[in-house]
Amino acid sequence: MKSISSNLSLAGLLKPYLPIFILFTLGFHSLVFGKEKRSSAPSLVTVENNNKWSQLANSLQESTYKNYLGEKGVFIQDNKGQDKFHYWWNAHMVDILIDGYLRTKDKSYLPKIKDLVRGIKISNQDNFQIFFNDDMEWLGIACVRAYQATGDEEYKQVAEYLWEEIKKGWTEVHGGGIIWRTDTPEEKNACSNGPGALLALNLYNINNTQAELEWAKKIFEWQKNTLVDPVTGLVWDNISYQNAEPVINKELVLSYNQGTYIGAATQLFNHTGNKEYLEEAWKTTKSLITSPKLTYEGILRSEGQGDGGLFKGILVRNLTLLAENPSLENQRKESLLNFLTYNANTLITFGLDKEEMVVGPNWAQKPKEHTDLSTQLSGVMMMEMAARLDLKQKKIKRYCQKNDKIHEKPHFINLSKEEVVIAVLGSSTAEGIGPSKKENAWVPRFMDYLQKSDTNFKIINLAKGGFTTADLLPGGHPDKNISKALSYNPDAIIINLPSNDAAQGRSATDQIENYRKIFSSIKNEIPVWVTTPQPRNFEKAKVNIQKDMVDATYAFFDEEFIIDLWTYFSTEESLIKKEYDSGDGIHLNDEAHQLIFKRVVFSLSNFLKQA
Repeated sequence: MKSISSNLSLAGLLKPYLPIFILFTLGFHSLVFGKEKRSSAPSLVTVENNNKWSQLANSLQESTYKNYLGEKGVFIQDNKGQDKFHYWWNAHMVDILIDGYLRTKDKSYLPKIKDLVRGIKISNQDNFQIFFNDDMEWLGIACVRAYQATGDEEYKQVAEYLWEEIKKGWTEVHGGGIIWRTDTPEEKNACSNGPGALLALNLYNINNTQAELEWAKKIFEWQKNTLVDPVTGLVWDNISYQNAEPVINKELVLSYNQGTYIGAATQLFNHTGNKEYLEEAWKTTKSLITSPKLTYEGILRSEGQGDGGLFKGILVRNLTLLAENPSLENQRKESLLNFLTYNANTLITFGLDKEEMVVGPNWAQKPKEHTDLSTQLSGVMMMEMAARLDLKQKKIKRYCQKNDKIHEKPHFINLSKEEVVIAVLGSSTAEGIGPSKKENAWVPRFMDYLQKSDTNFKIINLAKGGFTTADLLPGGHPDKNISKALSYNPDAIIINLPSNDAAQGRSATDQIENYRKIFSSIKNEIPVWVTTPQPRNFEKAKVNIQKDMVDATYAFFDEEFIIDLWTYFSTEESLIKKEYDSGDGIHLNDEAHQLIFKRVVFSLSNFLKQA
């Protein structure tokens, strides 16, 4: 992989999307450790079906072969005649051809696979070796799959040769890890370690050699300890030296790296039986599904063309491995399948040029001008994985909203309790700053809504403009902190803190630590709902804190108790949408507060039924 450098900003990778949204129901379960044991190596998945996904996959396979095959037997850069050879893109093309063969049993794929593997060597100066370790890893992975599919020893020999070269890239700089490029010995990247673990595991599948399993575990543990956010499970890009100090690039969070980490964790679970690996795979998956760095309203973000065009396909392939795992709990599997189904259906509804059978980098928009091979391959992978999983086909509307219907009267509220107390903690949004008048703020709207019934609801609003998580601590503001809220013996608590922590430069990790302290002071089982941050027209550093906090919120709290505001009010650049801005770039207007009110009622609906 060549075009993504360690200094590339995340903003440069993220392209505009049209607003599309899906509601996910994600389970949150405790980590369970199991004894390590050897289980039977999983065989390659074969799919024999005539579902519509399979038909689409056939059409995309045919168009890709027709539009991208060059004169030298390898696949060229784009569908408009740019004939540059990309080693690792062609390695993934091998994988795509194997997908087609396994799905259809059509033997016409077999010479195509053979010709392409040999063509890669010829086009690379008659050598499989290259100075990008990740490029060799991808070809090695594809060749192991080709060997499993055909039994042809030539593929196995190529994979084993590449693995011997790749292992030379492991050094003790930064405590271990495989270098990305042979000419950057002091930089270690996720993109060379995740696939490295996958290749070791794939070789273990066919050789049953303990040394390869140990290599996979060693690579995975180094990556987990060095390049993975311990709170969210999201994978950072790289570690390198800057001014003689080791620095981790935490800003660059790419779908590619999440996918290989999830795939390695899933396979390690398969081979060891240690559930810690499966939990690690799920933690990363759960976070990426809701991460504003990786998704926009339910759709995987565009990461551009070039190398970035391949990233989503790599993620989808590895999410499929997780979805197929019989040990994945049903609720988690359903959430993951919903996510994949929504992306697949969005792609074929909005992102597929059905005349040319090409896709673009944005799965919510038709391709423009040209499509790089890398970008096309992600689309083919999505269709192949949809066929493999036999996902449901659904009609997707361009603007799909959550079920926010609000009853005129809360007739679902049980009248059995004399008084139901809901305490609200937070800052300016909950206090009512932003709307044209106080009664238009979400808290008064909520109170008015509740009192339309005969029940005796009482809202204690302790919110104060400027407050942060620190103000809500037991030792925080004495009249408006968690201790004060608990003094009212509330039946429920809502915490609404939009952006002041980020304004003060408080990291997501520190904010979550404050939340831990707040929650530890709640001794009885009072349900607590927490809103996500809401966007604010910050400078880049503070925008990044906000995005990190969205990820951390979904990682730390059960989604049932999260009130999502970020999705509705955030632009592609993670600023406030103009239609919801009160005018100062900080606070929300009347329309936004009406939407918050709806989100609160929707999120608390089960509680209100039981109150």
